[in-house]
Order: sequence, then C-alpha cells, then structure tokens
Amino acid sequence: MFSAGLDDLDEHRTRAELLAELRALRAQLAASSSAELVADGVRARGEPERRSEGELLEAVLRGVVDAITMLAPDGRIVYANAAAAALIGVPDVQTLLSSAYDQLVINFVLLDHDGAPLAAERAPTRRAFGGEHVHEAPLRFRVRGEDRDRWCLISATPMRDEAGVVRHVVNIFRDISERIDAEQAMQAQLRLTQTITDNATAALFLMDARQHCTYMNPAAVLMTGFTLDEVQGRPLHDFIHHHHPDGRPYPLAECPIDRALPQRQQEHGEHTFIRKDGRFFPVAFTASPILAGGRPVGTVIEVEDISGKQQVQDELRLRALVLESMAEGVSVSDERGHILYTNAAEDAMFGYAAGELVGQHVSVQNNYSPADNRRIVESVIDHLATHGAWVGEFHNVKKDGAPFVTHARITALELSGRRHLLCVQDDITQEKRDREALLFLSEASTMLVTSLDRDATLQELTRLVVPRLASWCSVYLQEGAGPPVLAASSHSDPERTQLVRELHTRFPPDPDGPHGLSMVLRTGKSLLLSEIDDAMLKAAARGPDELSLMRELGPRSSVVVPLIVQGRTFGVLAISSTATGHRYDAFDLALVEELARRAAVAIDNARLFAIGQKERARAEEANRAKDLFLSTLSHELRTPLTAILGWTRMLRTGTLAPEKREKGLETIDRNARAQVALIEDILDLSRIVTGKLRLELQPVELVSIIEAAVETVRPALDARNISLQLALDPDAATVIGDPNRLQQALWNLLTNAVKFTPRGGRIQVWLRREGSHVEITVADNGQGIDPALLPYVFDRFRQSDASTTRSLGGLGLGLAIVKHLLELHGGSIHAASEGEGRGATFLVRIPVAPLRSPGAPATDTNTHQIPALDCPPEIAGLKVLIIDDEPDVREWTSALLEHCKAVVFTAGSAAEALAALQTHRPDVIVSDIGMPGEDGYALIKKLRALGPADGGATPAIALTAYARMEDRTRAMMAGFNMHVAKPIEPTELLITIANLAGRLSGG
Repeated sequence: MFSAGLDDLDEHRTRAELLAELRALRAQLAASSSAELVADGVRARGEPERRSEGELLEAVLRGVVDAITMLAPDGRIVYANAAAAALIGVPDVQTLLSSAYDQLVINFVLLDHDGAPLAAERAPTRRAFGGEHVHEAPLRFRVRGEDRDRWCLISATPMRDEAGVVRHVVNIFRDISERIDAEQAMQAQLRLTQTITDNATAALFLMDARQHCTYMNPAAVLMTGFTLDEVQGRPLHDFIHHHHPDGRPYPLAECPIDRALPQRQQEHGEHTFIRKDGRFFPVAFTASPILAGGRPVGTVIEVEDISGKQQVQDELRLRALVLESMAEGVSVSDERGHILYTNAAEDAMFGYAAGELVGQHVSVQNNYSPADNRRIVESVIDHLATHGAWVGEFHNVKKDGAPFVTHARITALELSGRRHLLCVQDDITQEKRDREALLFLSEASTMLVTSLDRDATLQELTRLVVPRLASWCSVYLQEGAGPPVLAASSHSDPERTQLVRELHTRFPPDPDGPHGLSMVLRTGKSLLLSEIDDAMLKAAARGPDELSLMRELGPRSSVVVPLIVQGRTFGVLAISSTATGHRYDAFDLALVEELARRAAVAIDNARLFAIGQKERARAEEANRAKDLFLSTLSHELRTPLTAILGWTRMLRTGTLAPEKREKGLETIDRNARAQVALIEDILDLSRIVTGKLRLELQPVELVSIIEAAVETVRPALDARNISLQLALDPDAATVIGDPNRLQQALWNLLTNAVKFTPRGGRIQVWLRREGSHVEITVADNGQGIDPALLPYVFDRFRQSDASTTRSLGGLGLGLAIVKHLLELHGGSIHAASEGEGRGATFLVRIPVAPLRSPGAPATDTNTHQIPALDCPPEIAGLKVLIIDDEPDVREWTSALLEHCKAVVFTAGSAAEALAALQTHRPDVIVSDIGMPGEDGYALIKKLRALGPADGGATPAIALTAYARMEDRTRAMMAGFNMHVAKPIEPTELLITIANLAGRLSGG
C-alpha cells in the first residue's frame, strides 16, 4: 500500500522540495559517523519505521526528474536515481552503482564554457569535496562518440560528519541541453538578424507605441546623418520629416508613415526626407505596424533613398524625350519582324498615329512581298552576326501608299535575354531626288553644250529626259505667227513616238487655245498637271479623233514649261508620265523649269551661233564682194574713161573728119553719163548707209510713178524687142513717199529686168491693193537667179557674175539701193526664182497712206513744218518712251509725237528709262544707242530680261547715228525690233513707230 502510494507521487516535484528532503537526509547521515553507525541506528529502530522511511525516501528521489548521485571520497557512487542512470548512459541504477568509477569517467569529457577541457580542480564535485557548496553551476560536457555538447546545471553539496569532515558529496544534475540549444539558436538568429539589419542597404527604423524611435540601423544613420542616441526616445518625424521642400511645415497628423500604427495597416509610398545638414532627398517608404496579441506596440519603417533611382528615372525620361524629339525615325522589332516600339518621328514618317505601328509586321512599311520581307529580315540578321551593323536604303510606303526612301542603320539589341533589332532611319527621299536632279542637270548641261546644232541638241535632250523623268518628252518652238512646231520628241516606247507626231500633225496646237502649251506660250508661265483624268482629256480634245489619240497615249501627269530667252517665250518643253500613281509635284516642276532654262540658253546659243556663222559668212562674202566691187568699179570707171580720154586727145589734134568728130563727142557724152549714173548709185548708197538720204514725202499715186519708170526704160525695151505687159489697178491706194525715190526704185527694178531678159523676152508689171499694203510685182522670163544666190540678191556689191568674162556690166548696187529705198518708205521687197533660165519675180509691198480726216486741207509737200504733217490716226493715244542724252533730240521727237496726240515720256539715260518703266507702261520705246554710262545695248538687254508683265516684251526702235550694217545687226541681236539711222524725216519716223506698234490697219 505504501508502495502504491509512492508510485502515485508526483514525479514533477520542485527542486526546493527535493532539496529539503535531501537536507533531512544529510542530517540523518551526519548523525552517524560511519556506515556502521547508520546500520546500528537502523537496527536500533524498529523494523517497520525503518522500512517506512527508506521507501519514502526512495519514492521521493525516484520522482525527481533531475539526476542525483552521492559520491564517496574514493569516487564510488553510493547512491543514484534513475535520472542519473539515464544521464550517465547505463541501463539502470544497479548497473550504475556496481560500475567502477574509472569505467564511468572515461565516457565523459568535461568542458569549459569556451569548449576547452575543464581543469580537474575546477570540477564542481572536486570543489564540493573541498568543502565548497556549488549551487547550479553550468556544466558543459560531451559524451564520447557524440558530435554535440550537453549542458546541465549542477549543484554539488558536501555531506559532513559530526566532526565537519566531508564524507560524501551529493550532486544534483538538471539537463539544460535543449534550453541551451534553443538559446544558442536564438542568439544565432539574433546575430543573423543583427547582421542583416546592420548590412541592409535600406534604412530601418523601429518605433514604439508612442511613435518614438527605438532603433536605427547603420543605413538609416548614414542616410539621415542622425545617430540613434540623437533620436532615441523622441518622435522621428521631428528630425527628418518636419517640413515640405517648399518650406511649409509638415504636421505629424498628415504624415502617412505615422498613420500605419493607429490604423493598423501598412502604408507605403514616396516622400521627401530631410538630412541632418538640412538637405532634402526623395525616399520610398514602407511603414508596417507591430502587433502583440492583437495590440499595436510599435512600427517598423523601411526607407530607401531613391535619389539615384529618381536620377535614373529622370535619365530614362530624358532618353525617352530625346527619342521622341529625334528627327530620325527609331523602331525596335523582334527577330521575326514584329514592331515593338516606334518614336514620334517614325510614326510621322510613315503617316501613322502614335503606337499604331506597334504589334504590326515591318511589311506594312513597304510594298515587298512576304517572301521578300522574310528574306530581308534574315539577310539583316546574318549581316549583323558578322559585321555588327547593317547600313543601307529601304524603299518604303506611307500609310496612304505614297512611296519614299530612307537611309537606315540597324543594330542588334539585347532585351530580356532575347535579341531585337534597333533601326534608326532618316527620310532621304528629297535628298535623293536633289542628288539625282543635280546629276541629271549636270548630264543635261554637258549634253547641251556639246553641240551647236539646234535640232540635234533638242532631240538628244528629249532622249535624256525619257525615261528618267517622263514616259515621253516633246519640245515645241514658235516660229512665226502660226502654230508651234514640234521640233523634237521621244517616247519610252519607240513605236509611240510616231503617235505623238501624228497627234501634233493632225491636231496642231491652237495658238489661242485655253489649254496646255498654247496657254504656256501666251503667258510664259509653267503649267503643272499633277493628275490627269479622262474629263480633262475630254475638255482639251477638239473632237473624237483627237480624244482617241490622247487616250491611246494615256497621260496621267504632265509638266509644261516655257522656253524663255531675254524675256521672250519662243517655245515650250513638255513632259508626261503614263505610270499609274506617278504624280509630278512642285519639285518636278522646278527641275523641269531649270532644265528648260538651260535648254533655252543652249537653243539661243545655237541660234546666235547660226546667226554668227551666217553673219561671218555674210561678212566674208561682203569682203569678197567688196573686193569684186572695187575690181568692177575700177573696170566700170576705167572703161568709159578710156573712150573719153581717147576721143578727147583725138579731138585735140583737129584732124578728125566731121563725122568722126561728131561720133567722138557722142561717145564722150554717153560714157560721161554712164559714169554719172555710177557715181550717183555710189553716192545714194553712201547716203543710205550714213543716214543722210532725205526723202521728200508726199502723197504719191503709184500708177503714174510706174508709167514714168516704164517710159524711161522704153528705148531699151524696144532695142531688145522685149514685150512689156502692164496690169495697173487705177484704184490702188495712195502711198506716202518721195516720188523721185520711188521712181528710182522702180526704174532700177525695170532696168534689172531688161538687163537679164534676153531678146524677144517678156516683162510683166502688176499693181494691186492687198489689205493695208500696195503690191507691185515685176516679173521676167529671163536668166533667173541661182537658188544659192537668192538669199543674198539684195546685198551690196553682190552680182550673179563678177568674173572677168561676164557679159553684163554694173556694180551690183541697184537691188541693194531698191531695198533700202523701200524700207525707208516702210515697205519691203522679196525676190523669187525657180532657178537659172526660169526668170525672176520681185514683189514690192508699200503701206498705204493713213486716211485723212474729212475736210482736212491738202499737205504742202515742200514744207517740213510739223503743223503741216499728216499724223496717222493710230498714233493718237499711243504711249511712247523717248530715250536720248541730247535734250534737243528729245524735245524735237516729243514735239513731233505730241503733235500727233501721242502720250510721250522721256528719259536722258538708261537708268532714268528703267525707272520710268516702273511707273509707265509704254507701247513703244525709241532709244538712242550712244549714251554716257550705259548705252542703248545695255538698256535693251536689261529690258528684255524683265518679264512680259514688267514691260520686257515692249517693241523698241534703235534711233541712232550708228548706221553701219554691223550696227544694225548688233542692235537686232541685242533685242531691238528695228534699227533706224539718224537723221530721219518726221513722217518716216511716225510711220515707223505706228507700223512697229501694230497700230496701223492690218499692220
């Protein structure tokens, strides 16, 4: 029963109770000096009492969880409980008590607190045998064969006898290995935590429930400049968050960091902190409340200085801004060609909205086939692998289909471990067009100067244009008053070149037409037809056949530009494209205009070269003719002189018979008259050339003049049996002229006809009215004119036969004098012949006299006073600019024209004349040549350089004392429309001005 009661005892009795019982045990043991005393004492007691106390003690010791041993001074274990057996590692208490001490201690190694073997004198049991009471000393030991240390708390109590001698030591061991392991693990965790917090890059702050700072890690100290001692136990807000960057106070109640604890929720965001030195800096924070048993006890704050990150973000934003601000297009695509990014320039370049290209394949940016696009992407990737970058040109299309060209540079870009393609490209369409245009113009300029043959140059020009600029190109020249002439044409399809010529031949442009090249010729302004549709062709066609030809040629876009030299439009250059979608624009217009400008200069150079060649040939021929003339003159003068001198000497002898003397006088008279006629011709020609030939102008009836001339040559006609047929219209109009000079001109023509008509031949003379002119025709069936000589028949000193064997005499001045006399009358003369032996025809045209006002008095032909002049009514209101440096000439000319109701402006120099053109728009300009500063040649060149609207096309007369043929040629080439030599008769000047301005009837 006792036993059962002992088994039920609590095995978890406290150490204090156990110690109390052990003290009682020790007292009992101390009362006995030896084992025998103990045994005697036991024996002396009653057997029941001894059994009861032993069982009670055993039960108590067995119920203690701590290990208890009692050691004798010799090291024997005289008592141990079950916990001690388990601690030492033996099966039970009896085994432990029966084991020798040496067998037991070899299983243990006592260690100091640092792990070194414990010195024997420091062992707790040894100290207790020395009389020291060791209370709960930590003991570290290791059981051999184990890889870990054990810990226990040992209390070693010395047991003394009555003499105070230590007889036994009672050891009480409490195993604290698990607690030590836990504490060490805790310490290791704390050390790890400390290491982490101390080495964390983020600043950590620990706040208590009052929001006072209790901890800062080194990163926080470094970030803020404050130490933990400075801020501990105080609100952190007062140190690092008390003001806004703009200087406004920042109340604690508004701080999101300090809301985390009271609201029991995590707060995070970005804010601005203040360093100890007063500088502000941006941070990202996370404030987390600390709860214990659901109760808030503090806040942990994690803070990151984002100055660098913000700088990086600012840099990224700056780079993004730079990308978006770049003029070059930038795009990023994957290796399959799908677009991942485009900047604003790329979007604008291709005509897309922002982001619209992203996700699409690069094929949307061109007209290549899918296979070509794959091949291009693969080719670029292969090239990048070898060279690192791909540079070249792409032919692209905008969203609206418009083509353009870019210069691109592609490089590889690694993103998220994958390779992408970075493409930077610039629109070089205009640059490429400029470059190609300059190259084209350079080639064109080279071609234009290689030849001075106009027709060959123009044809080569059209071949250069086609097909580089157009499907076909044509050049039209305005020659005379008729429709423009197709001078050259080329087509990309040679078979269609003939179609262009057929269109022009069958339907020549109407000079007054409202469309195309006719309008360009009239206005001198270019025409750009960017897009031509069928409605425009219908509007331009003058019938179904012309429309059919136009449709067959199929123009889709055209440019027509004028060919202009010195302000005069003399032709057009036209290009057309048949390609669908190809539209000429302002750039093409400017290019073709520049080409036309260069072509016009080349054409004019060719014209001037041809004129120069002709003038040179004419001058050379004139020199030859002059030499021949001198030879002929010598012959013509010496021959009659021979007869005159011979007969004179013979008459002086006085030995001639009367009939011989009479024949001699007759011969002298005839030869003297021939010399007089020769001299008169030479003097007339001199007067004409020097401008000193004066006309006695008056109304003249040409019928009487012709009849008088016929009567003069009648003896020669009868002598050679030449028939003369007259067809004179008695109603032919009256002309204004010098009757003597007109009769001289007609006499020369008749004499020339008689001279070259053989015996028995025929001469015909017609007089008729043709519009505003009177026409006189003198025709014969005689020797005729060589076609090669026909253009020079009116040149001075020119003769069909100037050899020493010629059958006809003369100086070759007659027809030249006729031409000059008729021109002085405002008329003209033309020669025609079908060839040698087939006769010659001379046609004279003289303007009719202006109509007089009814009742006007007859004009006194012998007076030169201005009031007696008959003014052409067409002069009235005509605006005339007079330019001469001589005031007397200006006043006389002004008075003459104002008398005839003209509006007159005057200028004393070229500069004054150009200034007058700005305010006045004269109908006719009359200018002197020789003037100080700038002469008349410089003036007319500046005038012709102006546009038609600025007066550049105003008719101009050179009225000058420079009267040589070279002076006339130079004046005409410089830009004057007419050359008149000083002095000039008033009526002649009036008629000349009226005729040039086109104001006379039918003029």
